Amino acid sequence: MSTAAKAQNTEAKAKWLAATVGTTDIPWSDRPFQTMQNGSKLTGVSIAALYGAAAEGRLALKRLRGRTLIETASLISFMQDAEAWTPSGRTRQAVAKRVEEARSSWANVS
Repeated sequence: MSTAAKAQNTEAKAKWLAATVGTTDIPWSDRPFQTMQNGSKLTGVSIAALYGAAAEGRLALKRLRGRTLIETASLISFMQDAEAWTPSGRTRQAVAKRVEEARSSWANVS
């Protein structure tokens, strides 16, 4: 495919997308629903994790013309309910264990 043909194809896809999706000037938080893919991108968790959260009652899903959508209000609530990150100390414990194993293996060499 020539460069001109690729450019035309790309332009046609952009026009189709704009016509299909409509205006993209609406911020995501003002839209009533989000696709599962967009919800995954926004939250940073997998689509499977979103379905799991819905099964736990933490997300509200809707079906619209065969597509599964997330109610934006419930997605915002889901993200606001995220726990603050705190270090677990597991790294320090793992390093200490490896150091001790290394020391004991050196003690057995002599």
